[in-house]
Amino acid sequence: MLVSLLVAFVFPFHLFLLTYAVLGPIHYITEIHWLNERNYFIKDKKWMWYLASITLLIALPPILFIPILSEIKAIPIVFEMMNFVRDYTDIILLATFFFAIGLIYF
Repeated sequence: MLVSLLVAFVFPFHLFLLTYAVLGPIHYITEIHWLNERNYFIKDKKWMWYLASITLLIALPPILFIPILSEIKAIPIVFEMMNFVRDYTDIILLATFFFAIGLIYF
């Protein structure tokens, strides 16, 4: 512990780069293996497409309301739908969160 403290005190930036570039990815690789062993991931991959479509639904309003793209208003119903999604993003995120929890436990 004292050696680690001394190294962190003398070389703070180099130690940060070492932990960020080397130890971080190693940790995530072992964590994914650990989660896979405990069957934490969903078995039926069709649910992944539902969650991906909800993610796309939430991500589209900011993308479509970029000033360059907002000049093109050929389909007003699309922009009305995007306004609705933008207004209720918090509720959609909360429902998706509970949906994901339900996929894990049920």
